[in-house]
Amino acid sequence: MNNKKAKKALKITGRVLGAVIIAFEILLILFLVLSKVQGGAPSLFGYRIYFVSSGSMRPYLEVGDVIISEEYEGEELL
Repeated sequence: MNNKKAKKALKITGRVLGAVIIAFEILLILFLVLSKVQGGAPSLFGYRIYFVSSGSMRPYLEVGDVIISEEYEGEELL
C-alpha cells in the first residue's frame, strides 16, 4: 500500500513541476517577443541578451554566440 501512495505522490509532483516549467517557458517567450516588438534588446532582471549575427568579432566571438550583459547606471561605473 505504501508503495502505491508514494508512486501516486511522485506522479502528482511530476505533473505539477512540469506545469510550472511550461508556464515559466511561456512567460519567458512572451517576454522576449514583447522586448523585440518594442525594438530593444531583451532584458530580464537587469541583464540584456545579445546575439552575434556577423563575423566581425572573430576570433573572440563566433556567429550565433550569445552575450549577456548587466545594465548599469552611469554613476555606478565611476
